[in-house]
Amino acid sequence: MYKYQKTGKFFAQHADGMGQVLAEELSELNMKNVVQSFHGVFFETDMAGLYKANYMSRISSRILAPLLTFDCHSTEYLYQTSKKIEWTDFMGLDSTFSISATLSNSKINHSQYAALCVKDAIADYFRDKYDKRPNVDTIDPDVSINLYIADNRATISLNTSGDSLHKRGYRMETSEAPMQETLAAAIMRITGWNGSKPLYDFMCGSGHYSVKP
Repeated sequence: MYKYQKTGKFFAQHADGMGQVLAEELSELNMKNVVQSFHGVFFETDMAGLYKANYMSRISSRILAPLLTFDCHSTEYLYQTSKKIEWTDFMGLDSTFSISATLSNSKINHSQYAALCVKDAIADYFRDKYDKRPNVDTIDPDVSINLYIADNRATISLNTSGDSLHKRGYRMETSEAPMQETLAAAIMRITGWNGSKPLYDFMCGSGHYSVKP
């Protein structure tokens, strides 16, 4: 069993400064044991709740399912530990994948190289098993993997949201400096606006003077 299966705990990422707002939203969505952390919020739920959080959250940018957490002081150990994960549980030879990495206060201090180690581990896992490997796609992957290392403690997670949740097909065209929908939703929540009256935004760059939800 993977970590999220054992604990029922997931991690929702958010824009800087929006942890409290996201925590309130997740609590309203009936997520349990909601706890703020660095750049995200931990919460507990079942699989139905995970789907609900991905579908209903307006503030989270991605929701991660932790697969494995371990002490990690070298890239070689990161590679060897990553290779032990049964990646066929999440993808096949025809799947594409990508790796994102964030590091903080650790002996491994190059995020791109850390991501490369996990990528090589996945590729070698499939090559050893099938003599073939899946392809990397950094633009539109079938499976997205997240690596987070802080204080020499690594967590490898499955990104359950796919692309960022602010990309829901609503905005097909953008201006030069659009605000992400997840950040806009957080700001709207802070104002206390409930949609019962028009909202006048005198700072709107596109020139519109009111919006409806």
